[in-house]
Amino acid sequence: MPQSPINNTTTSFNVPVEKLFEQAEETGVLVLTGRKLSIFPPTVSSFDLTDVTVVDLSANRFVVLPQAIAEMVSVERLCCYNNVMRTLPPLGKLQSLVSLNVSRNHLATLPAHTCSLPLKELNVSHNRLVSLPDELGQLKALMDLDISGNELAVLPACIGELSNLRDLNVRRNHLQNLPDALTGLSLVRLDISVNRVSRLPLSFIKMQTLRFLVLHDNPMVLPPTNVCLRGRVHIMKYLQAELEQTNSKDDISVRSSRAAARRENRANHARRTREREPGSPRSTSSMPMSLEAEMEHVAKQHGLDWSAGGGSGRPGPSNLQSPGPNRKPNVIIHNAGMVASSTTVSAGGIIPKPSDPDRTLEDDDDSDLETTPVSSPQPRTSTPNAVDQRFF
Repeated sequence: MPQSPINNTTTSFNVPVEKLFEQAEETGVLVLTGRKLSIFPPTVSSFDLTDVTVVDLSANRFVVLPQAIAEMVSVERLCCYNNVMRTLPPLGKLQSLVSLNVSRNHLATLPAHTCSLPLKELNVSHNRLVSLPDELGQLKALMDLDISGNELAVLPACIGELSNLRDLNVRRNHLQNLPDALTGLSLVRLDISVNRVSRLPLSFIKMQTLRFLVLHDNPMVLPPTNVCLRGRVHIMKYLQAELEQTNSKDDISVRSSRAAARRENRANHARRTREREPGSPRSTSSMPMSLEAEMEHVAKQHGLDWSAGGGSGRPGPSNLQSPGPNRKPNVIIHNAGMVASSTTVSAGGIIPKPSDPDRTLEDDDDSDLETTPVSSPQPRTSTPNAVDQRFF
């Protein structure tokens, strides 16, 4: 004869159902265990069940929870164990409900509205759950959660929000990994047996309140099976040793990375120092290559010779010469254009000369221009290809 999971007392099947509802009005306890009921009798509406605090519908044939249950606003404990329910109706009115047992049914999902109840105990074991709702973290008062015997492949991170959870049973699922969020809980008992878990997070050593840890029938690698068989204390010691070893390796890696960075910085500093030394390939010309390319282009437009020289292997303003025997004095080309004759060129770049504000462009003569000595300077001409040096 079946027994009620709520009061563990033998139920008399000789008492009519209507009589049980009548007794529930007086005692506040409605026990309909093992009656093979799929619906409530029509006479249920004639009873006042608003003061009922305990309802046991286990071992029946309910496919849907009767609507009359959702109207029992004083219910604190509801047991629907071993029925054929595929879903749960909204139970928002049951704001006194602290214990819900819907184990051994056909539930494929746990409705999100269930997470709005003030539950302390929730048993949805041996159903067909493949996932848990994200709203599960709203059950802040939950202390006991049993989701064993389902088809869960992962535990959601929101399970770490169950701040009052003390007992978690995830036995006989399809779990391969455990979330680090579990380590933030104050669990006393954790059962992850008969899953596919091979490694425990090293952060499990933070679970100082854990007293019972069940791991059997998992392909354990970390910790190895022989350590797991020795119990919780040895498991925690093993995880602590692994954590210290991992931290040591990380410290070595960090120190090596920092040393490599310092060596690279020293090499870069030495290279920049060499480049600033006189006579180095990069110190003989301070002009970037892009600027020199523009100067060469402008020189070609004016029929001037822009050749490498100065011993540096790179073109420079000191080598700007006009072709032919009647070579004209050198001109200075800067920034892809022409600059006034009040500038000169040094190894460090183009340096402006002091200018006389009273002088005009007509007062300039050839003696004011930076020139390369030539055998016979030629007078200015007005030919189209000649370059007017006043604008250089």
